[in-house]
Amino acid sequence: MKGGIEFALVMLFGMMFCAIALGLIGVLAQLHDARLLQETIVSTVEHHSSEQVLELLESQLICDSCSYTLELQSDHRVLITVLFPIHIPVIGFNMQGRISAMTTPIN
Repeated sequence: MKGGIEFALVMLFGMMFCAIALGLIGVLAQLHDARLLQETIVSTVEHHSSEQVLELLESQLICDSCSYTLELQSDHRVLITVLFPIHIPVIGFNMQGRISAMTTPIN
């Protein structure tokens, strides 16, 4: 009887931690997609003319749930901000993640 209760507790907590770990792996995948989108946008802005940038950015299908903003700074740099959802269903955690990057000065 004692062994059965111990086994049930170990399985209950073990499965709970496995479910949370799978949720965290999903968050890492979302972060990876958002970071890849950010780096793609930085590369596109730095290596193409301003007319081509918007066309090329609209064709990017890297992260469907991400959104981004481009802000021209006073020192001829572009600030790129990517927003992405962070969702861990096991514990009911929902949040909006944000990563930012700046391009090199654009002449």
